[in-house]
Amino acid sequence: MNNLHKSKINNNILIQESAGHTVEERLNYDKNVDCKKFLKAFTKQFELVQEGCSEKKIRLSAQILQHLGSLLGDDVFVTALISHSLPILQAPSGSGSSIGRLMHLIALTIVKPHTTTKENALKLSNEDDLNPSAVGFITFCLKNTESQSKQVRLRSCELLNFILQACEDYEISSYLFDTIAEIMMIRAYDKNPSIRIQALKLLARVQDPIDENSGTCGGWNDLKNPITEIFVNLVSSDNSPEVRKTALELMPPSVYTLPVFLRRCYDVKDVVRLAAFRTLGQRVAVSDLTRTARLQLVKSGLSDRSSHVVAACRQMLCNWLTHQNECCLTLLHFFHVESHEEVSVDVLKAIFVHSDQHFTIKNLKLDGLNSEGALYWRVLCQHVLATDSNREIEVLPTLSDLCDLLLHYKALFFHSDESNTTTKQTITFIMRQLLFLASNLDASDEVGRQRLTEEVERLVVSLETFPMLMEPLVRCIERLHPSVTARTSTFFQLLDQTAKGAPSSHPEKLRAFLELSVYFFEGLAVIPTTEKPVAAYLESIVLVLRSGDPELRLLSLRNLGLYCLSDWLLSRQYLPWIKQILESDLRPIRVVALKLLCDLVLKFALQPPTPFDDFPDSFLNDQLALLDKYLSSSEKEEQAVAVEGVAKVLIHSASNSVDLLAKLLLLYFDSSTEGNTRLRQSLSVFFPVFALSSLANQELVARSFLYLLSSVFSVGSSRPIFSAVRIIDLAQYIVHLTHPSNLLPLEKKKTDEASNCHDFVLIELLSDLVALKISNYAAVKASCKALTLLQYCSASHARLALQLVTRLQCLQDKACSAYLLKFKTNLQLFVSNCTTQKNANNLIIYVRAETYEHLQPLLAGMSSIDVVLRGL
Repeated sequence: MNNLHKSKINNNILIQESAGHTVEERLNYDKNVDCKKFLKAFTKQFELVQEGCSEKKIRLSAQILQHLGSLLGDDVFVTALISHSLPILQAPSGSGSSIGRLMHLIALTIVKPHTTTKENALKLSNEDDLNPSAVGFITFCLKNTESQSKQVRLRSCELLNFILQACEDYEISSYLFDTIAEIMMIRAYDKNPSIRIQALKLLARVQDPIDENSGTCGGWNDLKNPITEIFVNLVSSDNSPEVRKTALELMPPSVYTLPVFLRRCYDVKDVVRLAAFRTLGQRVAVSDLTRTARLQLVKSGLSDRSSHVVAACRQMLCNWLTHQNECCLTLLHFFHVESHEEVSVDVLKAIFVHSDQHFTIKNLKLDGLNSEGALYWRVLCQHVLATDSNREIEVLPTLSDLCDLLLHYKALFFHSDESNTTTKQTITFIMRQLLFLASNLDASDEVGRQRLTEEVERLVVSLETFPMLMEPLVRCIERLHPSVTARTSTFFQLLDQTAKGAPSSHPEKLRAFLELSVYFFEGLAVIPTTEKPVAAYLESIVLVLRSGDPELRLLSLRNLGLYCLSDWLLSRQYLPWIKQILESDLRPIRVVALKLLCDLVLKFALQPPTPFDDFPDSFLNDQLALLDKYLSSSEKEEQAVAVEGVAKVLIHSASNSVDLLAKLLLLYFDSSTEGNTRLRQSLSVFFPVFALSSLANQELVARSFLYLLSSVFSVGSSRPIFSAVRIIDLAQYIVHLTHPSNLLPLEKKKTDEASNCHDFVLIELLSDLVALKISNYAAVKASCKALTLLQYCSASHARLALQLVTRLQCLQDKACSAYLLKFKTNLQLFVSNCTTQKNANNLIIYVRAETYEHLQPLLAGMSSIDVVLRGL
């Protein structure tokens, strides 16, 4: 738009948009001027704004229109505004920023136009009341929100939002407010999500979040009214993520709505989870949440798959810290660090990473630490060691000082009142943090290192007194003895000293002995099984395996498993015993044995131990047959473990079993496994990673699907696992997994040289349908649906498919016929395009051997086509 615009109202009128002039000076008018001239100037202002201008000039144009309105009179003024608003209301979506500018202009214009008549002056008895022109125009917009045109409904709601925003400083009658609320409560369920969003924004403006008659809890009003109910319903059940997001951002937090906010933190869409965490961080204090809620909230937020959600969760923690006067210890108090150490550590790490504050420990009294202070000190020191070497001198203690603290709290533990278990737990927790810190410090100080070594050995020998110290003690041993040989030798010496206390007759001492062993050997990449103490150690483990204490048997099995994974001879020796446990022991122990079996398969089947000539060739198949039995287990955890084991074998290409992959597909689409979250999550990750990593894997997925259709479902749906599967959903998922565009870049190049996986599926599906190998109705319907979704690229496969589709004479179902008609139309168009482009060089057809025998007569009539048999 030009900087200077001139518009003649008559010979005596000149409007200039230049600085330094009042509206009256720009609008010198003759009172006898014709009304049409004013309307022309009215129109000119809309044209100028539509062309583009700044916020300042929009407000200037609004003042000019207000002044023109005072000359035209209320009725003519509102009529003029309505006539200029109609094109705006009918503007399609994506019309650009000009629509927004025009709506802003209208909103500013009608807020408080000048009035000159005595009648209008009497109507505005209160300067803060909204003028009659604005009320009339709002009524016009409200009527248009019920239009049959979705564009008119949307623009009317948008315009109302602009108007109410401009009316924030003026009094609107309760009747008008109620009318807007009633109409928007209807529009909140409009079929168009954009209209629902605008309706929610209007409802947020007309809703009074303060109800003096309601009770309060946690600093909020226990707000529950029809408008809040709408927000809750849309947040919980609307199918549009943008609507759920908007409702979250506008819904007032209260005792009633807080559970809704928390549930949306687990929404399937990233934008909704992001809005939930941002809203909670800005409008909800940590004290308003229950212990369980805040723990689950932080745990899920910091481990979210979206980096934006993780950042929002960290910001939420920093906001909570601000409300606690920047005191981390006060904030940690809300997370009960002794019971929830892992979450509390994550909270501190997130704050240290996200906040610019220079955290320090100067205010901590080391001789009087509490649980929060000890954890804070440990995590801060670890953070400094990892990120800021310049602050090490300021923050980190020496090993000698740390040993003094350990001895101090150890003495407190033994001198505290025996009945006061809370004090003992707190002291042990503080010692645990000090040991974790010691495992990270520089061990070059010889005096401090020697003192720490002696203290660690004393604590290991008396471990049944301090069961919480197992993990940090192992970390200290690793730090003090970097050599694996020296570390192992030291550890067996400590175990020998422990065994001299007769642990078999002291269950608590034996439990600590076994748990410490698990912690220690899990940290070793290779366990030295040739050491002399190993034989005696294994004998003691086997004795415990025969005991009657289930917890001790489980720990013994975990220890035995670590040794078996390090030595094939031990695995061969104890494998029959592991299988016996699978058959007869308690469920928790069976689950551990099943996990061990899966680990053994991955360890030795993928990399067979070469020095041993007696390694059986059937090892993998034998163990897979055992895992196959547990795929249909009634125990959810056993079934999930078996699924994970089979999936790992398949993804490492150790097996290309069509039968196993087909069973995993059935389990994923079986409605009876919906409650098995671990199984569903494992398979939801496995299938995309497996199928999209290579063309060979895509073909294996396709063959598994064809196997299900042609052999399993042909038997009928009498078996429960088959009747609970929606085959058409399975077919659509398979088409997605085998789509050529989803392959990794290096694998896509292979499809350019030959046909893609969909070409292979195309011929196999049609040939099975023609040969009546698929007799189940649901499977036939799913096959026809899949045909319409395939993306074929081979002209020869398409030509053969046209020949096959004409032979399908047994399909009388309307749905199947409709699918086949659509498929045939797409196929003919593809063949026609191939012929036009002279794409005759792609004359190779890929089929299975049994399919080739069935299609041989048909292929004989098609010249210049070579057949390649799939060897899969």
